[in-house]
Amino acid sequence: PTNRIITNNAQQTITTTTTETNPETCTLEINGRNETMQRTITTCSQTITLAEGTTTYKVHVIDVAGNKATSEQRTITLDTALPTITIRTTNGETTLLVKDSILLPLKAEGTGTLIQSVTIGMPTGTIAIPPVTGQQDEYSLAATPTALGCAEGTCTRTITVTDSAGNTATQDITIITDTTAPIITINTPANPAVFQTTTQTPTITLPFTATITEE
Repeated sequence: PTNRIITNNAQQTITTTTTETNPETCTLEINGRNETMQRTITTCSQTITLAEGTTTYKVHVIDVAGNKATSEQRTITLDTALPTITIRTTNGETTLLVKDSILLPLKAEGTGTLIQSVTIGMPTGTIAIPPVTGQQDEYSLAATPTALGCAEGTCTRTITVTDSAGNTATQDITIITDTTAPIITINTPANPAVFQTTTQTPTITLPFTATITEE
């Protein structure tokens, strides 16, 4: 693999080629431990199982005359821990009741590796959620329901966070779009209403009831 690679795949094959036409042995030095590599003419390879964290390795080649060459030291980092997603709404709600705009702040953190991307799924494709300038691990989406493919009513979208090792974490959010004003119906008093009094400066207590209907 390439040097300083970060991966979530524990199985890696170290392959090296040499210009030596008569190599005698190829040895993989991994974290200070030596393993004999498989050799096919001028190509040597060895499959290893990585431990979590960073592994260092280099290759030693000795020819039939006893001459020895050593490669540069390289590293591979194994990271299988999933990133985390924290919704930053007032109470951490994952259900958003909106009218014409959506503001979705969130925190995305990798475990030992950096975040590669934060996206929200669409009916077709995804939209990137940008980082907040000057605030580490903070991201924020400002959009309209229409931009996210959400019509009046309820829709669900999935946030996906991917770290540099290829690990992903997801979080579903529910968006309820309501652009219809409620309907107010006055039940009593009847319209028009007439009240009688025998005083010049009356104090009248009106019985009033109404029904509010949310459509």
